[in-house]
Amino acid sequence: MNETPRRGTVIRKYKHHYIVEVGDEEMLCGISSKLRKRLEYPEADPASRRQRVQAVRSISAVDPVVVGDEVLVEPGEEISMIMEVLPRRTTLSREAPGRRHLEQVIAANIDQVIVVVSAQAPPFREDLLDRVLCGAEYQELGACICLNKIDLGVPPEVSRMVSIYPSLGYPVIETSALTEEGIEHFRKQVRGKTSVAIGLSGVGKTSLINALEPGLGLRVAPVNRRTGLGRHTTTTLSLLRLGSGGHIVDAPGLRELGIWEIAAEDIPHLFPEFRPMQGRCRFGNTCAHDREPGCAVKDAVERGLIAPHRYASYLTIRKEIEAKEPRY
Repeated sequence: MNETPRRGTVIRKYKHHYIVEVGDEEMLCGISSKLRKRLEYPEADPASRRQRVQAVRSISAVDPVVVGDEVLVEPGEEISMIMEVLPRRTTLSREAPGRRHLEQVIAANIDQVIVVVSAQAPPFREDLLDRVLCGAEYQELGACICLNKIDLGVPPEVSRMVSIYPSLGYPVIETSALTEEGIEHFRKQVRGKTSVAIGLSGVGKTSLINALEPGLGLRVAPVNRRTGLGRHTTTTLSLLRLGSGGHIVDAPGLRELGIWEIAAEDIPHLFPEFRPMQGRCRFGNTCAHDREPGCAVKDAVERGLIAPHRYASYLTIRKEIEAKEPRY
């Protein structure tokens, strides 16, 4: 006879298995095949939902279980089984790379996103930073920017671009995992929260977490000197408990980030500095803030009220989504 399912939190994800923390115990788990299927019921009669299944389809996600999920586990002798994923409070998702239209949930039940960028090596990428911030806005998550590797020096152009984000509601923490400058400020930002650290490969996410929590000894690697790009050293998603309180997810480095399931007309609402201009364009709320005359957003860019690099990020993201919408 099976034991009563136990409730736990997914703290580590491998290719085919998961580690679930249940109380003080860590359980090796697989997942029920039912979690990879979506049952469809007739909609005409709500009562029929309990009578028969109309169709069985694959879920539109890369993985039905992710780090941070609260789950019900059926204990087993050698390997236990995740039978149910409880409702998620929040998620951080992206569109999975590849041709299929699939959601890739990076982590669930998190409070904030820590966008880690490097001052240089690898080069600062304002476009990726703005994409992550848009994703956080869309999924109603708090966000903080960590400018790492300041021991290498901060180019004036990078300093100028980063300086505008606190006024938009995104705190900026300048850190060096090498010298530990700013680590205490970083520790205060994550204390008592569940955070996910995300950024390009090589920006120093794992080194930061090692500095934040001495003794973890997470594996790190230097930036490739020939290409200037980071190497993937974090291949396993883990939810790490912090001694100062809270948890942090060390996510594998990104090379691209497609925002999941968002319409082009919603993009302006994800840029806080655009919101005061809402309804002030000649074409009202239908203005795409691109080539239209009488656009309040373009006027704000010209007057220096909106940073040019933020406006460029907006146009790029919007055009990519507009190009994808007919396919989906």
